[in-house]
Amino acid sequence: LSTSASDLKNILIKNDYLYLLYRSKVSRQYVGDDTNISADLEELINNGQGQLINQFNNDWVSAFHVDDNLNIYVSDINNHRVVKYAYGAYNQDPVLIAGDENGNSGNSLNLLSEPRGMVVASDGTVYVADWNNQRVMKFTEGTAEGEVILDQRVRGALYLDDNDALYMVTWNSGYVYKKEPGKTIEQLTTDYIRSSTGLLVDSSEGIYVYNRDNSRIVYYAKGQKDSPKVISEGFNLGQDSYYGGAQLQFDQNNNVLF
Repeated sequence: LSTSASDLKNILIKNDYLYLLYRSKVSRQYVGDDTNISADLEELINNGQGQLINQFNNDWVSAFHVDDNLNIYVSDINNHRVVKYAYGAYNQDPVLIAGDENGNSGNSLNLLSEPRGMVVASDGTVYVADWNNQRVMKFTEGTAEGEVILDQRVRGALYLDDNDALYMVTWNSGYVYKKEPGKTIEQLTTDYIRSSTGLLVDSSEGIYVYNRDNSRIVYYAKGQKDSPKVISEGFNLGQDSYYGGAQLQFDQNNNVLF
């Protein structure tokens, strides 16, 4: 795959397809082992850059998600909204999940201002890191207003486990919070590791955090509240630190991808 790094904003893998979020479109490419399936790059959504409801104006902190039904959710930072493209209808206008259909920002419960992170639960509930409004919001399709889950600023560091428990790392303090369905929010860590932008939780409920200010990845075992283990040197990249924003993902063998 060869593409412009300045235009490509995010990636994910679903069912042996690599999905790519660009500034103004979504594409995918088959990366599996079946030689009967074309490995050509396929454009799924491409209506140009702009503010119309079927257009994108993504940046590097824009997020997207492909669910088990192959519906595509996009959190468009510069258009201040989250939209859902239904599978089989990628060429039609999307459903507006949150924000303004004309791309305007705001601070009421149905609006967003520079969303910098999004995850989607198994029932379609959408959680958004509403950056400028300094809150994490919960939205349900067809509901007029969202709900404030956490009134702190989060930058990209959202994660949903297999039980739809929501994990969040705050930008200003670096504390990890957990919100299980039907339960009150819980603070899991007490270390001050501000400017954290990546989050991952393994099957043992251990927590990986990318701490940008200190250019490192740290790991909290389940129940550990402070003094996490620094694991960034285990990536064999010839150095122990990294700079900039980051995503953390597991591959099919549960290795951590940075």
